Parts: sequence; structure tokens; C-alpha cells
Amino acid sequence: ETASWTHLYQLTMVTSFGTVGPATGSWYSAGSKVSISATAPSTVIGERYVWNGWVGSGSGSYTGKTNIRSITMNGPITETASWAHQYQLSVVSAHGRPTPASGTWFNSGTLVTESVASTTGRSVGTQYRCTGWSSGTGSVPGTGSSNSVTFTITAPSSLTWNWITQYKVTFSKSGIGTDFTGAVLKIDGTSYVQSNFPVTLWWDQNSHHTFQYLSPLVGSTYKYTLSSTSGTNSVGITTTQNGVTTISVTGTGTITGSYSRTKK
Repeated sequence: ETASWTHLYQLTMVTSFGTVGPATGSWYSAGSKVSISATAPSTVIGERYVWNGWVGSGSGSYTGKTNIRSITMNGPITETASWAHQYQLSVVSAHGRPTPASGTWFNSGTLVTESVASTTGRSVGTQYRCTGWSSGTGSVPGTGSSNSVTFTITAPSSLTWNWITQYKVTFSKSGIGTDFTGAVLKIDGTSYVQSNFPVTLWWDQNSHHTFQYLSPLVGSTYKYTLSSTSGTNSVGITTTQNGVTTISVTGTGTITGSYSRTKK
């Protein structure tokens, strides 16, 4: 009697996601050619699995670089299907250029810092100030007030950057000679002297501010008395009490205080 043996090798299949075939632990005769495959799990919008390839170990020969591979069983083999599990970040922003851009994909567990420039569109006296982010979904936590947010992405995520319009408001003066060097104007309680002019500020839309052109101004040679204030209509709605003007900002413009001169 002659004993007959079939030499078998075992194939071990490993994956972190989805399914692999044939079943792990299957046995094959030496020299057998086996086709193996990997299939990603189902996903939702904003989620995907990116194929990274097979990681094989053991005695055998391999062909194919996709998720379908042919192997020859020259010994026990372990095949690991490698996937990158990724989530997409969606960003809505009416202004600026968010970084990273909306639609960027990240590996699960990546620490993401999303930011946006705080000002843009300075032409013609208008710019936009980022007031923070809101409507955070997925991995993005809560609401905030800065123009940068850092989080670990663990799900399809989104956020909206919020903006407020700002207007350039310039204060000028006329009729004041160089013999006067002191304070000419107060804005929100801060004094501005001759050398500060023109005074340029960026004010939020619908914000409220106070200003006062000081009068009289006494120089070394002349006295200067405020005769008129112009330009407020283009900047906003004003009310004046005891020489102090309160303005609700609705646009850009230049406010000018005009002075008349007399001898001291």
C-alpha cells in the first residue's frame, strides 16, 4: 500500500473595512492559483473608502494591484486589504477663501484646522469681517467667534462662516492752520490731534459710534471755530446732542469738519 498525501497551505484574509474573499482560513493545495478580492463597505454622502492596496506576507507569488489579486500558494499566506477611511468637509462662506477648501477629504481621525481670511474686498470702501462659524455638523463642535476652528474629523462634517460688512469712514478737517497742534476731534472717546488727520476707521454695518469736532481751537496765532460738518449723510443716520454726534453706520464716506479763522 502507498500512502497518498495532499500538501495544503492556509490562506489568511484580513481587512479593517468591508469584506474579503475567499473566506479567511481556507486551505489550498501547493501551487494553486487563487483569486482574492476586497469590497468596501457601504457609505453615506460625505464618506468614502480609498483603496490602498494589498499587504501580503508568506510564500507565494502575486499579480494585480487593484482590489482583485491573483496569488499562487507556495506556502501559508496572509493577505491584508488596506483601505483609507475618509470623510468630506463642506464649508459655506459668502466671503474670503476658506482653507482647506470646501469638499476636501480627510482620513478619519485627522486633526483638521479650518480657517478663513478675516477681511476681504477692501475696494471702494467696503470690506468683510469674519464673526465666527456656526451650523457645525458632524465632527465640528458647537459655535464659535474666531476665524479658525480645529477638530478631529470622525464623520462627514460641515460648517458655515459668518460675516459682517464693514465700511471705511474717513474724518478730515479744513480751515485749521499749522499754528494749532492740539486735539481736533474725539471719536468714541479717543482724541485725535492735527497730525493724525486724515483719520480712517473701519466700522461694522449698523454699529453705533460717537464723534465730536472740538470748538473753539485756540492756536498760537488764530482761533478756529467749527462752522459746519459735512458728509455724514453718506456714512449713516445721525443725531446730535450737546455737540456730540451719534451715528448709525450704513455706508462708506468722508466726514469733514470745517472751521472759520479769527485773530486771537
